[in-house]
Amino acid sequence: MNVPSTINGLPVISIGSSAFIKQANLTSVTIPSGVTGIGDSAFSSCTSLTSVAIPGTVTNIGISTFRSCTNLAAVTIPSGVSSIGDGAFSTCARLASVTIPNTVTSLGNSVFQNRPRLTSLTIPGSVNSIGNGAFSSCASLTSVYFQGNAPSLGTNVFLNDTNLPPSSATVFSLPGAIGWGASLGGRPTALWRPQMQTSDASFGLHTNQFGFNITWASGTTVFVEACTNLANPIWTLLTTNTLTDGSAYFSDGQTTNSPQKLYRVGSSRGRLTRWASSVLGYSSQYTTVNWSAAQALGQPDTYPAYGDIPTAWASLTPDGSAEFLELGYDAPAPIDAVSIYETFNPGAVSKVSVRNPNTSLWQEVWSGTAAPAPAVARIFTVSFPQTSFPVSAIRIDLNSPAVPDWNEIDAVSISGVTP
Repeated sequence: MNVPSTINGLPVISIGSSAFIKQANLTSVTIPSGVTGIGDSAFSSCTSLTSVAIPGTVTNIGISTFRSCTNLAAVTIPSGVSSIGDGAFSTCARLASVTIPNTVTSLGNSVFQNRPRLTSLTIPGSVNSIGNGAFSSCASLTSVYFQGNAPSLGTNVFLNDTNLPPSSATVFSLPGAIGWGASLGGRPTALWRPQMQTSDASFGLHTNQFGFNITWASGTTVFVEACTNLANPIWTLLTTNTLTDGSAYFSDGQTTNSPQKLYRVGSSRGRLTRWASSVLGYSSQYTTVNWSAAQALGQPDTYPAYGDIPTAWASLTPDGSAEFLELGYDAPAPIDAVSIYETFNPGAVSKVSVRNPNTSLWQEVWSGTAAPAPAVARIFTVSFPQTSFPVSAIRIDLNSPAVPDWNEIDAVSISGVTP
């Protein structure tokens, strides 16, 4: 059925309460653009209804609008809807998929109650309140993904009827979101992190390129890093991707260059990254301006260029002795990674240390064997368990003689998970 856009020459701007209630022969509905509201129980108990097209002009879905539409299998709520009324989609037995836009601010009481086929649901960050029993008696619901801060919550949100097993749903929240505790509405919470999909057709070697899909919250940015030896882990940043519709595809054309290669995905969300703001010490510098230690301050201004470039730090002599660089950082905070932007003859870094403010001593967080690396600019990231203390200073030691010619560093960032 197509709802007319005009009646007697007047535009249809809303569908009244109970307008099509209990129309058992109604199988599909297309609502015209221009309609802004769908009234209470407008399509309630239309038991043959299988599909409904809701235009982007709709801003409100009323109470029990599609209640007991037992054959409705999927519905997309358009951007522009700000509220979904009590019981709007309750007792829709076949409804296994629902898309909620990031304009919705509240979900009413029992809005998705008694939907046995619903297994997962994503709640946009715009939602700040969820009513009583919103997901009650959804016996198959295992995952609820929240894209924002913890909402205010009614009672018995995940309660199941006495004849159903207790809810097994886990509530997932994004790193950095606030207001979350160990549980929500009686269900355990966990961090929602980007995932590498290893069981779909995209995973594996295709035309000499190894690839896989990454899934996470839509609009978030993930990075992919690679390492060729876990015994001496040097993670190299390969790419960053912004996920469209919750997924992105990654492929690596350099896979066959190494006997083994390991990948990991992560995100900068919920992390604090800082760049060096002061030089605390150095073994030597080529001059006081070009190739000076101060050239390592701030964000990269040489990388990704490779070569003997004066906007990176270089020692006074190419291979005279071991070298070191000590850098200071504003806003002290715990860290779990140091990223060194090497732009000429990489591979000389042999140790990374952080200064413990409790002892004022340098504390080693990584060490390795210096050796020549491919002649390209790289981001050399060392990862370690997050420090138990705030870090405001780091030291980088280089075994310069092990990697011939000058070894130049453009910038150094430090990062860690925010509280």
